[in-house]
Amino acid sequence: GKSTLAHLLAGRKLYAFIHKESFKKLIDTEERLEGFTIAHGKVSDTKTPNKCIVDDVVVIDCPGFNDTSILQE
Repeated sequence: GKSTLAHLLAGRKLYAFIHKESFKKLIDTEERLEGFTIAHGKVSDTKTPNKCIVDDVVVIDCPGFNDTSILQE
């Protein structure tokens, strides 16, 4: 959710779609921020903080607390 919010705050257009296998509603964008990933699985994808600057606004995406990728290592 944090990476998705980062894309929204940076003014990227988001769209919803239904996953073909799980039938879950997911959100994505066609205008990815460099270094930012919107993951759709159960494993976290953000491993290091990323930042971008859009119209004088700094958006920072960080790994979450109890990040699943850290727990698996």
